[in-house]
Amino acid sequence: MTGERNGAQFGSLITAMVTPFENNGGLNEAMTRDLAVHLADTGSDSVVFAGTTGESPNLTAHERGRLIDIGLSVREALSYFESM
Repeated sequence: MTGERNGAQFGSLITAMVTPFENNGGLNEAMTRDLAVHLADTGSDSVVFAGTTGESPNLTAHERGRLIDIGLSVREALSYFESM
């Protein structure tokens, strides 16, 4: 069974992705992109960025925006992506 929201097809495997950080606490953009692509390549149909894994309160507004940009850049490999 697949999920739908406003006509968008979520797919069968929806992954809440952890957000990779640098040692200094900033967003690791390269690792974030690589992880999202890896999840898509290994069967995730949809990815939720900064959702239920608990790191979203530690992200700046700029970092949340960058997560959306990264999600948009890899979304062709996914059925759907969501950022909280």
